[in-house]
Amino acid sequence: MGKSPFEVLYGFPPRHMGLDVDSVPPVLDLESWLAGRRHMQELVQQHLLRAQERMKRQADKGRSERVFSVGDKVFLKL
Repeated sequence: MGKSPFEVLYGFPPRHMGLDVDSVPPVLDLESWLAGRRHMQELVQQHLLRAQERMKRQADKGRSERVFSVGDKVFLKL
């Protein structure tokens, strides 16, 4: 997405150690800034959910469904 985690979280790039306040552009329209930030957070959330689903699919590939009844003897691997 071309944004750093800091920028996604706070909506602006991090300032450098010099703290040059004049180089930071002012936010003229707060509503549009908030909408853009909200949109960016939704995109990040979608990407995280997609990655989580992909990881679950990979983990479930080697698993099989097993059904046990009361009284069955099983080996446990701890």
